[in-house]
Amino acid sequence: MATPPHPPQRVFDTDEIPQVMAGIINKFDATLDTISTTVQPLSAATDNNTVRPWSDIENEVDGDLGMIRTLRREGPNQATRRAAEAAWSAYGTAWNAWHKRPDLFALLKAVVSSDHPLPPKTQTWIDLHLAAQKTRQEPLPADHTVAQNLDAQIATLRGAYSAALKSESGGIWFTADELLGVPETAPLSTQPRSARGTDGPNAGKTFASFAVGDEAILQEARSADTRQRMYVGAHAKLAHAAPTFKAVVVQHDAAARARGYANHSARQLANQIAPSTAWVATFLAQLKHALVPRGRVLLDICRLRRGVDLRLTPDEALAEPLPPWDYAYYRERLCEEYGLLDHDSSCLAPYLSVEHTVPAMLSVVGELFAVRFDRVTPETWDPRLTLREDVDVFAVWDEGVGENTFLGYLYLDLFWHDGKTKTGMVAYTRPICVGHTATASGVRKYPSVCLVLNLAPTNPVLGFHGVRIFAHELGHCMHVLFQQVTHAITSGRHLGSDYVEIPSHVFEHIFLRQDTLKKIGRHRAYLDADAMRAWTAAHPDATCPPPEHIPDGLLQTTADSLAFLTLYGNLGSLGGAMLDHALHTPATHAAIEAVDVAAAWYAIEEELKGLDLSAVKPIGHQYLLVHTVVHEAFAGRGYSHILFVLPSLPVSKKELTERSGRAIAADIFAARFAHDLHSPGEWARFRAALLQDDGCGAVDLLARVEGYLGRAFNPRTLVECLDGLDAFLARARRDYAARLGAVEVKGAVQGLMGEGGDEEEVQKRGCRIS
Repeated sequence: MATPPHPPQRVFDTDEIPQVMAGIINKFDATLDTISTTVQPLSAATDNNTVRPWSDIENEVDGDLGMIRTLRREGPNQATRRAAEAAWSAYGTAWNAWHKRPDLFALLKAVVSSDHPLPPKTQTWIDLHLAAQKTRQEPLPADHTVAQNLDAQIATLRGAYSAALKSESGGIWFTADELLGVPETAPLSTQPRSARGTDGPNAGKTFASFAVGDEAILQEARSADTRQRMYVGAHAKLAHAAPTFKAVVVQHDAAARARGYANHSARQLANQIAPSTAWVATFLAQLKHALVPRGRVLLDICRLRRGVDLRLTPDEALAEPLPPWDYAYYRERLCEEYGLLDHDSSCLAPYLSVEHTVPAMLSVVGELFAVRFDRVTPETWDPRLTLREDVDVFAVWDEGVGENTFLGYLYLDLFWHDGKTKTGMVAYTRPICVGHTATASGVRKYPSVCLVLNLAPTNPVLGFHGVRIFAHELGHCMHVLFQQVTHAITSGRHLGSDYVEIPSHVFEHIFLRQDTLKKIGRHRAYLDADAMRAWTAAHPDATCPPPEHIPDGLLQTTADSLAFLTLYGNLGSLGGAMLDHALHTPATHAAIEAVDVAAAWYAIEEELKGLDLSAVKPIGHQYLLVHTVVHEAFAGRGYSHILFVLPSLPVSKKELTERSGRAIAADIFAARFAHDLHSPGEWARFRAALLQDDGCGAVDLLARVEGYLGRAFNPRTLVECLDGLDAFLARARRDYAARLGAVEVKGAVQGLMGEGGDEEEVQKRGCRIS
């Protein structure tokens, strides 16, 4: 195994962190003071004597800063994390002080105004610093003071809005009969399901809160009346938060206009792939064109499935409007009856263990990109070079340009530990340092990047959801390792937050293919003899061992599930994108002040889903919780360019724009790799065109993407590339229609409706039951 040219970034002890940060700040102070005192007069300022010394010190300390930033979250104990947080705060104070110095920025402006042309990367570096200085100069320009005051008002309003969301405690008390069909394990409120009302009309009943129980009831409750009560009640909640929501939208528009933008959307588009708000409107329309017809087929399927419960003919079932509270319920029945998997399905879990699947995934990346991952053992160097004992470190080598061309280090921090949240799938990529060549010393520095998950150490299984998340973050990691950077601070910051999501979503496409899942999956019973003995003991009635690799039937079910849930998730998410765009692209400020947000939201929902929402339109405020729709489907995270952060969403802009890269990634993958995944030459072109260049000075990211595609970007590919989606929808529609055609009105309830049929609804409609 080849020896890397330098070891990984050293991990600082708790007591070292303040000293290291003090040294970093002192180096900056000394360097910036030297620039200020020696570069005189202003006309003498050049790239060589002003920009490069400043950039060199940034490059020099980038690794130390990155490790301290990493230790804020990934430190081995609370004392280390607190020390890193305090050090980072001190750096922020110093950064603000440097960017308030008029002497330094007079020099940078002099460099820009000189007659000597600047390299694009230098220009980008200067632009970043000038932008930071503009927000910190004293006194602020008048227009910026107005904008900052508006920003402060928005922050206050957002705080009030978040408090309003958290204060929601409404819900409905249900009897046991009304909750038939809802699994006992499904949470309905923050209280245990065994808790019952004790007083008055609620005695013996179970409380289902709108915040917790609505999903379980709408998907599982057999009684249509129960579903209706919960649906209407959930839509009516949070009315008290609607004025605050509207105020945030209005103030966003005012703050954007104070900064010289046409509206809030135009402000958010800066440095994104989308060149204009008009382009985004066209983009959303194209996506709607691809989604809505398939959504109407799904609606027909739900109507037909409801017809089975109500014993209607196919024509009667399709003529009946589907009540909106029945949409999720019959969609769930479709999933059950066709064996569709949710994102946490236990069926795939035995085949996707960390022990086998993670190395297999790295091997796939190695084959496609001609790279090699060499595990770094603790004995190789000082233990202080590793974050923790359970964090694996890999030296990554590029075998495509030379047998031993070192790329950098990849850290895998996959398991929960003290300091991580104990619930949910934490997943993010932490660049520790970026690769660059210091202009002063000429020494090459290599990047390090940490991939973070939150798996249970007692059950080291990725599962299907974990594979998707790991693939996504691995795409980010490889982008960091491939990127060639001149100035450390520009790495990734100037690229659109949608653009940087492209490689991560391309990686999802790689690993969600049936052939790739087959390759990376292996039943854990085959990992060693002890595992097989444990499996045999747990399955005493089994006549043969489990399949070693994921069976083809399960792979096909997985593909159907992915396609179906992507359709459903994107339909739900597109509504949020369309509302977002409508609210943040008003022609005038008066227009946004006059808009009826609820009316706009429900009009969009009816258009997309084909449902009649008249029962909730007069009272509903569902748009206040769009984020619950955004996160609904495990594969529905890339529906469009959400570039204009809805103030209702308690998530960051980064989380939202993550979805926007999926549509572009789908088009790239379908055009270049769907028919020939194993094409090293094409992967090399993808890397060279979209991943290697740090993009400084690139003003048209869309042109870069379309230049690689060789044609205009097609957003409809996001839906059209889903293998088997249309065939599956047609088959389900045909099956249910045939099932209805064979059912007569007379007959036993159980035989006609099947287990879980809605007898109460049949009786209410006057159907005869013999």
